Amino acid sequence: GDLDVSVLDELPPGRQRIITQCRSTKQLDKFWTFLTAQIGEGRQAYVVYPLVEESEKIDAKSVKAEFEKLQQLFADERAEVYRADPLSATYAGVHVYDDRLPSVTPAAQAAQLAADREFLGRLHAIPRNDALTAQEQVSYDLFDFMVSERITLSRYNEWRLPFNSDSGFYSDLVLLQDSQPLRTTHDYEMYIARLNDFPRYFHEQIANLRQGVHDGFTLPAEIGEGVARVIDGMHWTRAEDMGLYR
Repeated sequence: GDLDVSVLDELPPGRQRIITQCRSTKQLDKFWTFLTAQIGEGRQAYVVYPLVEESEKIDAKSVKAEFEKLQQLFADERAEVYRADPLSATYAGVHVYDDRLPSVTPAAQAAQLAADREFLGRLHAIPRNDALTAQEQVSYDLFDFMVSERITLSRYNEWRLPFNSDSGFYSDLVLLQDSQPLRTTHDYEMYIARLNDFPRYFHEQIANLRQGVHDGFTLPAEIGEGVARVIDGMHWTRAEDMGLYR
């Protein structure tokens, strides 16, 4: 076609010299801080990733692959929490475990600690700064804090103290009638199966309490009477007063 050719042989007026610098992934935290400050002053910036999806030819981080790893980790952690603690599953609206109560033995506590350490290891294998958006980095950090706190607190073996001055393991059981759906025959069968699991659950909690007494890890004796009064207020003298009575 009949097109004119324009030749740019000089910078626009007032254009400053361009400075190109290279930063390693270890310096990304400082880089993002600098970039955020520049944007806050009204400047603009754009970030180019070498890949959106993984490539067999290029050895670079894939945004999509790392994001999918993070999402799968979140899903696996929730699935494990609900499996290990059926009560939390019920309260979250997940009803596949409504026929049972959690195991609270020392062995079960150790298994949960091992699972949390595995989750944290998987998280730290994901390059936070290299392939996650700012929003995903926030989710990464919150997950890191949540699981790390569970691991840190596990060293105190708080399972030896199954109740405190105003609530305890028994409190969740009283609330089940409001959290567990009871509409179908299957729902009632699940609820009855859970009721049948009460003796085992109480025996494990009592064993944990005895371990706490043995270790000197207990509440002050004065609190005991108050706990007894709280529990005493959690029963009904007439079946008609219960929410289950319809």
